Amino acid sequence: MNNELTINVRVSELIIKVEENKKRHVQLYNEAIIGYRKNIIEAFSKKLNDAKDGKDVDHHISLSRPVSREKEYDCLLGMLNMTLDKTMVLTTQQFMQYVNDQWSWKGSFINSCNPHGVKLSDIESSYLD
Repeated sequence: MNNELTINVRVSELIIKVEENKKRHVQLYNEAIIGYRKNIIEAFSKKLNDAKDGKDVDHHISLSRPVSREKEYDCLLGMLNMTLDKTMVLTTQQFMQYVNDQWSWKGSFINSCNPHGVKLSDIESSYLD
């Protein structure tokens, strides 16, 4: 017997919430990409200047690129927009992902953004919990 809590939600309201979450995700990703490009240019410039100065230069640059999960939002929104149902049942896990934006990959996404100038204060506390 499955005792997991489920709720019935309006698909139209769920679409609005997922679109809001996607917008915030894309905004954070775009900010991180700008910072990533700046960091890459700075790292390459420093190595180029060191090489021009005759210094021994390691050619490896250790910067991780932020990873967008926008396609996961797009897939969910596509499914929600195509359903003939007006309501749907969500499990606790689905509610946490779709409404609270608490995906299993969220921690790694935030970690991939932090080194590139996206401050934790820029990310709402609801996105971090």
